[in-house]
Amino acid sequence: MSHVLMLEQRTFKILVIEDEPDMLDELVDVLRYENFEVQGSLSGQAALAQLQEQIPDLVLCDIMMPDYDGYQVLEAFRQDPRTASVPFIFLTAKVSKEDMRYGMNLGADDYLTKPIDGEQLLTAIHARLKRYHLIQSQSREQLLAYRRLIIHRLPHELYTPLNSIMGFSRVLARRALNLPLPKIEETSQAIYRSSLRLYRLIQNHLLYIELDLLEQDLDKQAQLCQAQTEAPAKLVAEIARQKAQAVGRELDLSLNLDNIPLQMLEKHLRSILEE
Repeated sequence: MSHVLMLEQRTFKILVIEDEPDMLDELVDVLRYENFEVQGSLSGQAALAQLQEQIPDLVLCDIMMPDYDGYQVLEAFRQDPRTASVPFIFLTAKVSKEDMRYGMNLGADDYLTKPIDGEQLLTAIHARLKRYHLIQSQSREQLLAYRRLIIHRLPHELYTPLNSIMGFSRVLARRALNLPLPKIEETSQAIYRSSLRLYRLIQNHLLYIELDLLEQDLDKQAQLCQAQTEAPAKLVAEIARQKAQAVGRELDLSLNLDNIPLQMLEKHLRSILEE
């Protein structure tokens, strides 16, 4: 039983980037024998051009090449949203710990040392494809879960303001010519208030999904931990005055604020204050 069939009943696409023609031919032959669909490229530049036609499931790439070296190719792959998560294995004749760490920091998944042992090559490919397939499956399951959440939960929350908008706008559409001006103004304000409520519900739901997805995104978590709101007092005062004004209580508002930087995004602090 081949490595491909043990993983899943479909053919995986592998891109091999190697500037030595004999080595490239040998790798392509070995992988095709194992029922992989293989594309070979003699340069990094040519390999990147091929991405316009087909996105691989895994990349094997030499490091020392005349035009784009392996590190540059890897950077290009990680910067492209279509290939950012594609497993990337370096092929190298010799590598130092510093070079290996540099490649890993760029997003390399593995290193294989030349001359390449066939069984070692297939084992590494199988392991990386299995992990890649697992991550994709988890992402699909998570997407389906959010779709179910949106289908079953969000509409219920939206019905109240949406019904108000539809009802009041129906009144205006059918009876505007017969309504006194104060009644038209009152109805219009009701539509506007309901639309604001609807907008707020949608924004809160999107924020909830964004924050929930952070559980799977360690890099984004790290970025948020570094975020700061430098002048929270100004934001607190701004929103407090808006809320007081909305209910005619501006003269009753008293603020005593210390302007201490907070370790959070300003948009998240704004959402908390709004609620």
